[in-house]
Amino acid sequence: MDNNLLCPMQCRLNGVTVNEIPKFLVDNPTNVTHSLVFPMQEQDDDAQPTIIPLALDGVTSYFLVTKPTQEDVEDESMLHLDLTAENPPWNPQDPDFAHRERNMVDSAGLINIPDTTARGPVFISEVSLNNDAVDVSGDTDLFAQALDDNVAVTIAYLGKILTGNTMSQVFATDFGWSRNYPMRQKSQAHEALSVLFSREGVPNAIVTDDAKEMQKGKFAQKCRDADTDLRQLEPFTPWANAAEREIKELKRGAGRKLISSKCPKRFWDYCLEFESYIRSHTAHDIFKLDGRVPEALVSGETPDINTFPDLKEELPEIPTPEAEDNYVNAEIMLPRGDGFERGRVVKRKRGIDGEVIGRANSNPILDTRLYEVQFPGGEVTELTANVIAQSMYAQCDADGNEYLLLESFVDYRKESGALRMDEQEIVVRGRKSLRRSTKGWKICCQWKDNSTSWEKLSDLKESHPVQVAEYAVAQGIAHEPAFNWWVTHVLRKRDRIVAAVKKRNVRYLKKTHKFGIELPKSVAEAYELDRRNGDTKWADAIAKEMKNVRVAFRILPDGERVPQNYQFVHCHMIFDVKMEDLRRKARLVAGGHTTEAPATMTYASVVSRETVRIALLIAALNDLPVWAADIMNAYVTAPNQEKIWTTLGPEFGEDAGKKAIIVRALYGLKSAGASFRNHLGNVCER
Repeated sequence: MDNNLLCPMQCRLNGVTVNEIPKFLVDNPTNVTHSLVFPMQEQDDDAQPTIIPLALDGVTSYFLVTKPTQEDVEDESMLHLDLTAENPPWNPQDPDFAHRERNMVDSAGLINIPDTTARGPVFISEVSLNNDAVDVSGDTDLFAQALDDNVAVTIAYLGKILTGNTMSQVFATDFGWSRNYPMRQKSQAHEALSVLFSREGVPNAIVTDDAKEMQKGKFAQKCRDADTDLRQLEPFTPWANAAEREIKELKRGAGRKLISSKCPKRFWDYCLEFESYIRSHTAHDIFKLDGRVPEALVSGETPDINTFPDLKEELPEIPTPEAEDNYVNAEIMLPRGDGFERGRVVKRKRGIDGEVIGRANSNPILDTRLYEVQFPGGEVTELTANVIAQSMYAQCDADGNEYLLLESFVDYRKESGALRMDEQEIVVRGRKSLRRSTKGWKICCQWKDNSTSWEKLSDLKESHPVQVAEYAVAQGIAHEPAFNWWVTHVLRKRDRIVAAVKKRNVRYLKKTHKFGIELPKSVAEAYELDRRNGDTKWADAIAKEMKNVRVAFRILPDGERVPQNYQFVHCHMIFDVKMEDLRRKARLVAGGHTTEAPATMTYASVVSRETVRIALLIAALNDLPVWAADIMNAYVTAPNQEKIWTTLGPEFGEDAGKKAIIVRALYGLKSAGASFRNHLGNVCER
């Protein structure tokens, strides 16, 4: 539009004087007649206000403007004037304007506040404040006592603070009313004053001590602009301040709430602000109140206390350092005496002040965190994060599976699902043969670290074939179906097998742990591990996976049948621990090995290593940046080419047990790779 409209009321609220009466209608016109008068930028007595004269277009007052360039905006030598304020947000329908106007007059429309200028919705007879500091960064945990030791208004807390505030400006009266405004530095005192004026109104007088930030500068200028009397106490006379009693009670109450609610010290500013509102809405045995609460005396209205819930419900819950630490609950092998012993990382080490010791760093060498490690005998030792990381990675292979050195076999057991003698012999194409299965057999192993565990026979047969065969003969179980088809052959070829084992330096890989962290085998076991460890790491991993993979399932309504020609498949969750940050990972997969291969081709081509190297070479020769990206749950983005349905497991929460059609290429399906390859190709072509 060619013209810009400006609301005079909005300018006046920003301190700009709008004189809209034309000069020819004024008996004694001056330079400020029919003009915009800006408050003085400098506090010098000789400074003159900035004036923008107005002209007339018919009966409309206006002044000419031009759009500034970017250079004009950035030029600090040019005068910058604000016609309107950024805060509070402008609302021309705000009922507070009418409320303020009504407070200025009586029922006949006559001024009822003698010897004052226009003020806000309240008129506080006197507000007192001072500027001492309370240091509560010491070793004491009694924050309430620290508040009580010094009765200053501006409170400094030199510890770690959630919001970055280091002090607070408190405006209080001698009858129990107060307002608290946290600040980061003393120079923000004038901003707290602006908030008081805009939210509560302008008091008749403000009494301060001799603090410079409240006797000079913007604080004093705003008081003058608001026609508020700024008074100063005589130095070293705190008893002369009528609001000292209220300030002291305010800090006492805030300290008690911090201790009783076990709230961290970093929330001191929230608690102090909350206590200000509580005391302002609470009845006190003060004669001036005349049975009313301070807020009612100030505002002239009945205050609403329903907006102040319990403090404990307002504060966000801060997770403990152990809840977000991936080293806690890990099992590691540590040198103890002449051998090694397994220990468990229990928690972070804390100092005398209750704070955890050390800082985390992505580089383990620079990680200074200190932990408490407990051994089976109950002994606790302290280790740094880099020692723990070194022990964890040293005892694992590239996939994170833990190396274990076998000491001996202790016991064996045969479970109900094991193959029986009468079930071993089968007939295949007219010829008799023996079924080969180690299912249902487990052997108790004692390891070099003196720990014991039950391991599957199938795993031990591959890692320690000779030892298992000798143990089977010694225990008289070599004739069992799990042993009779391989023990004789292993013992006959013992020398050759032992030589091969020595060359490979084979060690048993413990699949139940990864980087010292126990892996669950099911969703129920994952939740149980979280309960035992006192955290939610596995539950969070499951929730993250389900949030991304739910789109792959179309849940059938109750009573609806599965369409014909659809194959059933089991889905289950597999768990992993990421090497880079020991982050827990959960992945929902389908048992695609139980389904028939689809009629369409399931082959999915991949780019060759040479192609990637050539592309990187071309980028390097032409000085081109190389960008890499990862597609989260990539296969799930592609439609499913097979007709598959499943029954939802416990990871689906309330939908567990329902039937669902798999509509996306879920991991584990035989055509998942080909489906994603075709989907990616179609997207790239479009």
